[in-house]
Amino acid sequence: MILNEEVTDEFYGPRLMEYALYNDSIYTKAALENVLNYIYAKAKSKKLLNYKQTAKIIGIYLFASEEAYESDRSSWVAMLVKAPKDDYPKITFSMKQLALEGLDNIAKSVDEIELDRLNKILKSRGLEMCSFTRIIDKINTENITKADKKYPDFGLDHMEYVDKPDNALYNKMMRKYKLSDKDLSRIIFFALVYCK
Repeated sequence: MILNEEVTDEFYGPRLMEYALYNDSIYTKAALENVLNYIYAKAKSKKLLNYKQTAKIIGIYLFASEEAYESDRSSWVAMLVKAPKDDYPKITFSMKQLALEGLDNIAKSVDEIELDRLNKILKSRGLEMCSFTRIIDKINTENITKADKKYPDFGLDHMEYVDKPDNALYNKMMRKYKLSDKDLSRIIFFALVYCK
């Protein structure tokens, strides 16, 4: 059951966040993955109100109860995120929440290992993920605002007008902080999930 749905503008296009209830008695990774993939299959083709396109970024969070969702948005048991540069959706499990459900013997996920690696890279360059991506997001938002004024039809010209300075920004950040394109993409992806 979907508890809530939020649509926001991001630099890649509309972002769809869905918060769902999973209160089955089976808390296995396979069961949680199946539910996330089922919700994702519906979400990826959903036409968004006030937009002429589907979501470019999709985030789905599963909660064990409505109370958990209402009291603490970080208390999800599993989540799925699909960003524009991802070939396929990424699924992450909350080790803390799964432990509370009696599944405390699950090893760190691939995403958690990758997050640790990226945080080490950023720390070695005197950066912190959330503040770093907020700087990028602020500049991206300024670029979108300029494009909105120049091309209010939000067509291809609008997209190209945003993409050119955004790409220049990404290249500048990669050179300045010695980041690969893949690492910068992954940092932005993880920031969408972990930086609120």
